[in-house]
Amino acid sequence: MSTLREKVESLTRQLTAMQEGKSVRSRTQRSVAENKENELRNADASLSNGSSVSQERAPKRRQSMPTSEAAGCGATPAEQLCLKGDCVFHGHGMTQDYEKALEFYTQAAQQGSGRACACLARMYENGVGVERNLPEAFNWYKQGGECGDSGCLFALGKFHEKKQVPDHEPDRGIEDAVSYYERAASENNQEALTKLGHMYEHGIYYSKDPEKALEYYKKAANLGDPLAINYVGLGYYRDQKYKQAVECFKKSKEQGCARGANNLGMCYEQGLGVEQDLEQALKCYKESAEKKYPQAMFSLGYLYLRRAKTTESVEQFETAAYWFRGAIAEDQSMPEPYFYLAFLFEKGIGVNYDFQTAYNYYKQAADLGYPNAFKKCGDMLYSGHELLQANKAEAMKYYQKAAEHNDADAYNALGLMHEKGFDGHEPDLDLAVQNFEKGYQLGCLDAGTNLAFILLDEKGEKFSQTRGMQVMREVAQKGDVRAKEYLVEKEDLMLPEAQTIANQKAVPAAQEDKSLKAQDINVELEKRDALTRGNSSPKTSCVPESISEEAGEDENENVAAPHLAEVQV
Repeated sequence: MSTLREKVESLTRQLTAMQEGKSVRSRTQRSVAENKENELRNADASLSNGSSVSQERAPKRRQSMPTSEAAGCGATPAEQLCLKGDCVFHGHGMTQDYEKALEFYTQAAQQGSGRACACLARMYENGVGVERNLPEAFNWYKQGGECGDSGCLFALGKFHEKKQVPDHEPDRGIEDAVSYYERAASENNQEALTKLGHMYEHGIYYSKDPEKALEYYKKAANLGDPLAINYVGLGYYRDQKYKQAVECFKKSKEQGCARGANNLGMCYEQGLGVEQDLEQALKCYKESAEKKYPQAMFSLGYLYLRRAKTTESVEQFETAAYWFRGAIAEDQSMPEPYFYLAFLFEKGIGVNYDFQTAYNYYKQAADLGYPNAFKKCGDMLYSGHELLQANKAEAMKYYQKAAEHNDADAYNALGLMHEKGFDGHEPDLDLAVQNFEKGYQLGCLDAGTNLAFILLDEKGEKFSQTRGMQVMREVAQKGDVRAKEYLVEKEDLMLPEAQTIANQKAVPAAQEDKSLKAQDINVELEKRDALTRGNSSPKTSCVPESISEEAGEDENENVAAPHLAEVQV
């Protein structure tokens, strides 16, 4: 079978012969020429340097030019010039020369080749072989659109949507964008069909219409668009038709779609539609991450972090940090990579310990609305550090934000602060009780124990000792050591298995501290430093400096399962 380069070289010889009046007219050779033209159309014209073509899309047949005008005996002079431009642009059969490609494309465009206009526009848009010039790119896209090139029509839609239209051109924003998308879609442009499907799905310009969205996605998918195939898979996934979803994600991945690879990795990791296979998940995430897809970069880092817990491999912690940094570099709007990178800096695993950097990353995650980061920022501001001044008032604000997201430990922290007061704020036992009660109802045993102590110790109608003892017994039955010790000390025989508890020797605080400081990295990750009130007695007033729960240990935490890729086209 002839290689692509051999075909190009053969085609180049034929073009030269044609110009000398020696064109070969055999059907077989015409077919080779037509096939080559299609292959060149399929070539990825977007190089590095900020390509505007989505990297989630595999190279596919360009929809700009009918095959009947392909190179060979039926090729127009304009298309012959355009084909020469392709050859020198890509270095197929001749030396790569962007300047020469620009010359061929310009000549072809001036003779009416819409595809040549598209090639010129991409060179100016991406700054390949020429200085980047968006107005010039727009002008060439516009000329190509007037020639009926569907790729140019789609590109014009993107220019209007992104508000990159030159000042001298009329611009109605999204209305003009949709008009161009619809025109391109009417020519079966795959990207335009996928774009319209996405707009219908998310209610952008149009009213939300999932059925209409699926109709566009399927049409684009049937034409071979890998991103559309991924979106069809997402539809199956939402309907819990995981096997069909997996098949779509596989097809999308095979055609080079980074999002499809990421979503297939998620299915392998979670065992949805396929047998759970973490090695396959790792491969899929890595394939997607290497294409700079930020969600996959985070998912890959997170998977390395989870594996490092069991392998205790410093190298894997370092790898996790590498991919978290990569995700941040590609997308600054994702809070999860900031949060987990902060965790690594706080613990000094995979990176050098740096409290200030850890806080900065936690704060960035909090600014992006990540609930777990609110509690972390509150803890660090409350305790302070040699590089970070304590600020209890600011800490309370973060605890309140965390509490708004039903963080049980944040309610407990607020209860502690209200109980004793801070920085000029008077104690408020009513607010303390309210916050402890909410924290306890959300599952924080420390909050329940703290609530019980207030109800048992304070006097007045608002404080019920009966309720206090009830809560104390409940949390003791759930395993809270302080509650057990209190009940044993009071010789409360109403507690089931009280004698067993009395015979158990409580773990000394020093021994607990030692276990928490063990060199075992796995233990360091898995520990859950509950918000306690000190070691000297069951009831003290300090808010601890440690966190209540380590990153990623809650199985219900959203980021434990990598997100499906639903980013805009």
